[in-house]
Amino acid sequence: MKWISKLSLIIGFCFGMMGVSQASDFSKLDYLTEEFPPYNFKEGNQAGGIAVDLLMAMAKQANVPLTKGDVRVYSWARAYDMTLKGPNKVLFSTTRAAKREDLFKWAGPIASLRVTLIGKKDAGIEINSADQMKNYKIGVVNEDYGEQLLRDAGVPEKQIDQLTKPDQIAKKLISGRLQLWAYDEITAFMLIKRNGGDTSQFKSYYVLNEGQLYYALSKDVDDSTVASMQKALDAVKASGEYDKILSKYK
Repeated sequence: MKWISKLSLIIGFCFGMMGVSQASDFSKLDYLTEEFPPYNFKEGNQAGGIAVDLLMAMAKQANVPLTKGDVRVYSWARAYDMTLKGPNKVLFSTTRAAKREDLFKWAGPIASLRVTLIGKKDAGIEINSADQMKNYKIGVVNEDYGEQLLRDAGVPEKQIDQLTKPDQIAKKLISGRLQLWAYDEITAFMLIKRNGGDTSQFKSYYVLNEGQLYYALSKDVDDSTVASMQKALDAVKASGEYDKILSKYK
């Protein structure tokens, strides 16, 4: 009977190791992103950008089967809600903030960001304090970090124009139907240019926040999987590949 007990232990150990291996394979997760260049965006029939290229480099480093075709592009609000509900979801690029800290698990950082209020130079705008933001109509992407910052600052609901896609806000800002846009500075200027605007006519009037972008994982994802992603990301940065990825988008 002793040999049966030993066999049971061996089988249990093997299945346990299989469970750890599967839990650590981050290719098993569902990857969700949005139009947020240069970090992530739709490139032909698949996703591209800094965060996508970094994810592919992480997959190669960890020897897990993951391709750009596995990343799905949605509106931010939809992808955000899907990740909150889970299961097995990864949302990027996501600003890691105190209010979001316990909503997700995190791997990163991907890059730094600077959320500012962008508007036309000749619009007669003057903002030297958070209180002055209340005097202007400000565009935000629904459920984006910029919206959260405005609400935290006490900007009235009537002054916040919520839209689902950043390109929509860029067009309204260019046409003068919006006075300001609360968004990542680099991304906003790229989208203004993409939608036919002259970026030399725009400026950042006020800095709302400076932070970092991460991969946000739904709370159900196993800790070993999060650790596997983080280990791969750290290895990519240590190898110098991360700097090469960044240089492609400068």
